[in-house]
Amino acid sequence: MKKINYRFPQIRIQISLLILVILLIIIGSCNWFASWDDSFDYQMKIDSIAFPQSWVNAGDTLKVAFWGKIGDDDCCSFARFNVSSSADTSKIAVMAHKRVQYRVFCNSGVVMLDEKICSIYPVLEGTYTVIVNQPDGSKIEKQIWIH
Repeated sequence: MKKINYRFPQIRIQISLLILVILLIIIGSCNWFASWDDSFDYQMKIDSIAFPQSWVNAGDTLKVAFWGKIGDDDCCSFARFNVSSSADTSKIAVMAHKRVQYRVFCNSGVVMLDEKICSIYPVLEGTYTVIVNQPDGSKIEKQIWIH
């Protein structure tokens, strides 16, 4: 009688099970349906500011135009102006937003802030100062006469 070798099918089953376990570990660790959002706001650097009007009456709207670089890809965008005002001064920080999400890809290319307007409401006559705080601690100051 011929002896049957059962060892070969047993090794095949063990290898198949090992491959199946490895595949399950890989697929399980990949979290294919996850969604996370690590988006954040940051203070952006302003290149320059300007007043579109040459003068403003007390109580009217003072418009301040801003220029600067928002970011290096299209996941960066303008977020808001953080304004702190007193009777004769406004301090402004310009905030940008960076979208960082699972499976969201960003096209590279510089995104610029191009003459974005911030409205301020000075109430007293005299010299009004606008101070723009920069991320590195420096400041841009500009003054306008309020009638």
